[in-house]
Amino acid sequence: MRLARLAIPAALAFALAAAATAARPAGSGGIRGSVKFYVDVRFVQPAGEGTFATSGAFTDSGTFTSFSAGTASLGKVRIWRRFAGKRGSIIIQDVFEKTETGSWEILSGTGAYARLRGRGTSIGTSIGTGLEDVLPPTRAIGVARGTVSTADR
Repeated sequence: MRLARLAIPAALAFALAAAATAARPAGSGGIRGSVKFYVDVRFVQPAGEGTFATSGAFTDSGTFTSFSAGTASLGKVRIWRRFAGKRGSIIIQDVFEKTETGSWEILSGTGAYARLRGRGTSIGTSIGTGLEDVLPPTRAIGVARGTVSTADR
């Protein structure tokens, strides 16, 4: 399991570099299709922050902040994230289970993402302390997949 934890950050770094290299900025022609968000989270209590890159229906990269938005049904945790990219910002609600799997939905956006709507699934992996049963993790990486489209006015 330790080897897998080392391989995941390397794979994420490769995915972030590929997304940035193949960047196809969101334009005024609308956005529609499948998208992936690659995230690298650093936990700074009581919130998290990190970097992201996207690929698919639109490409962008930048930073994000996240904070707890309370509990959801059946012991799930609700997180709100604000992604600040080159073309605008996106606020996403992510609902996670203890297994670090979940679902996400776009709540709002600005700039090129002002009318963007979408949803999908996410999965993450905690890394850091090696004592996750005792201490909270210091870092996590994740991938969120789903579909997005620019809503008509």
